[in-house]
Amino acid sequence: MRDSYVADVGDFGKYALLNALAGTDLRLGVFWCRNSEPDATQDGRFIAYPELRPCDPNLYDRLTQILEGNQRTLSRVENSHILPSNAVFYGTAMPAPKTPCFSTSAREEQSKLRVSWFEDGFQKLSEAELVFLDPDNGIATRRAKKHWRSSVKYVFEDEVTEWRKRGQSVVLYQHQQRRSLLAQVSEQQETLEAAGTCYAVSFHRRAARIYYIIAADEHKSRISERLTCFLTGGWGKHFLRH
Repeated sequence: MRDSYVADVGDFGKYALLNALAGTDLRLGVFWCRNSEPDATQDGRFIAYPELRPCDPNLYDRLTQILEGNQRTLSRVENSHILPSNAVFYGTAMPAPKTPCFSTSAREEQSKLRVSWFEDGFQKLSEAELVFLDPDNGIATRRAKKHWRSSVKYVFEDEVTEWRKRGQSVVLYQHQQRRSLLAQVSEQQETLEAAGTCYAVSFHRRAARIYYIIAADEHKSRISERLTCFLTGGWGKHFLRH
């Protein structure tokens, strides 16, 4: 997640979904997976979506204030009552190598930095019940390595499953890859099911954005009911359940 993505159309759907799932009784923890590396893409540029305002007028107006004030930062989101007031956040930037790690020692050192970064956030969000992981692109492939320069765009499988071992539910953002959406969701959902019951929804505005929801046993019934309620409302026109 980058500051430049704040308050775009993807953010609108994302925060609406998180608010619905958290309700008033599941404490939300946001693991931003902050990417501070230079961005050559044009992601985050879709900031005009007035036709979606009826889905959640209050949230829409708060995001509009951020856009009008030119304050597109994650810290602004944290302090704007966009998410539940008791939410906790972790926004330390992900460690990124400045040059490729060619030597064994460089690869080991970079991997250690990544592990330390994750463990710090894991500790900071220990009191959350529902944890949202917000990487740029989603979950890394199994051949990917934590010392790669591209690793700042992803979370790794162990960084998803560790929360579930502690009894926390997880929501994971996933960008659509260059293949069939249904094939991608089917494959990734099957992998994530190993960590617990996994629901999948996709938000369809400009681009498809996938959210995997891995529910802890204690939260399963509440999350299932809230997801159904969310999708039967105005947002149901823009989200697809898989």
